[in-house]
Amino acid sequence: MRLLVALLLTLPLVSLSAQVESEDESFKNEVRARIAREKLERLKGWKRIVFLCSPTEMTNSKEKFDRICDRINTNAKLLAATANADVVVVNDGENLGFLSSYRGMLRLEVDLSSTGCDGSACAVHATVSASFPYDKAIDQAAGSYPVNEENRRGPSDSPASVPRPILALMWGPRQLIASGYPSEELGSGVVNGVDSLLKEFFTDYLNANRQ
Repeated sequence: MRLLVALLLTLPLVSLSAQVESEDESFKNEVRARIAREKLERLKGWKRIVFLCSPTEMTNSKEKFDRICDRINTNAKLLAATANADVVVVNDGENLGFLSSYRGMLRLEVDLSSTGCDGSACAVHATVSASFPYDKAIDQAAGSYPVNEENRRGPSDSPASVPRPILALMWGPRQLIASGYPSEELGSGVVNGVDSLLKEFFTDYLNANRQ
C-alpha cells in the first residue's frame, strides 16, 4: 500500500517536470528563431563587401600562410558570385579600413594565427567574422540602466549614452582549429574549413537579401 501511495505522489512531480521541460524547450526554440532572424537582419541591405584574409605575422611560416590566404581569396570570390555579392578583395588592413569607413562596405575578415608551424607539429586557428565601423554609436538601452548609487547620476549621464566609435559585429565570429605537421594537407584542411564557414556566411547573406 505504501508503495502505491509513493507512486501516486510522484506522478504529479513527473508531470510537472515534463511540463517545465516542454516550456523550456519551447522558449529555447523561440530564442533560436529570434537569433536566426536577427542574424539575417544584420546582413540585409549591404550592397558591397570588402574582404581580407590576414595571417598573423609569423617568422618562417608567413609565406606558407600567404599562400593559404591566396587560395581563400579565390574561394571567397567564387562564393560571392554565387550569392550575388559585390566583393572587393584587399591585401592589407589599411584598404580594409578605408573601404569600410569611407565607402560604406561591410567588412568580411578571415584571421589566421598559429603556434608557429616552423617544422614541428602545430595548430592553426582561423576566425571568420563580418563587421562595420560606426563613428558615433550610442547604446539605445542606456536609459534603462539603474542610477549610480555613489553620485546618483541619472540614466542620461550613463557612459553608454556617450557617442563613441565602435566596430559592430554583424556576423560571427565563427572559428576553427586545424592541427598537424606543416604540410600541403594541413594547408588544405585550413582552406576547406574556412571555405565551409564562408559558405555559411554567403548563404546567410543571400537569404537576407533575397528580393
